[in-house]
Amino acid sequence: VVPKALIGQTAGEFIRLYPCANILVATEWDFEKSKRKRFVSMFAYILFLDIQIIYSMQGIFGEILKVMFWVVFFAYIAVLNYIFPLLSRFVYTLPALFRNAFLISMMNLPYTLAIIFLNLLPLIVFIWQPLIFMWLLPLFLFIAPGAIARVNTLLFLRIFRKFTPESASDET
Repeated sequence: VVPKALIGQTAGEFIRLYPCANILVATEWDFEKSKRKRFVSMFAYILFLDIQIIYSMQGIFGEILKVMFWVVFFAYIAVLNYIFPLLSRFVYTLPALFRNAFLISMMNLPYTLAIIFLNLLPLIVFIWQPLIFMWLLPLFLFIAPGAIARVNTLLFLRIFRKFTPESASDET
């Protein structure tokens, strides 16, 4: 992490260190509101290429990188599943919100796995059994979203019961 005041200096040092290399270096210009979208899209493209490189690697090192990728991806999905329920129950700063979402998701790993599986269930059925998905399409369109949301709510209430004082949980 580079402080904003040192971004220009850091970018210049990278360019002087590797004058012939084509390096993606963030500058103050990249963080202007008009340029931010372009910079983020370049970063996403480079991340996509990194994933392609990881999956093309052979040997034990490639396998270790694949496992590390999937662990980080699981943590990312777990945090995304907890962000909005935490925001609806508690008041956090942005860094504390992400930290607590990660910690609570890992503390309640069986519930986290159930929530992720439940949210991905229509996609799983669509990928592995497309014919059954088409037969059950009205169910997946009209009933499944509400049922999934209700079960998620019950799971999140059970998880957050540990972190809510008794007087506050009586009101809900």
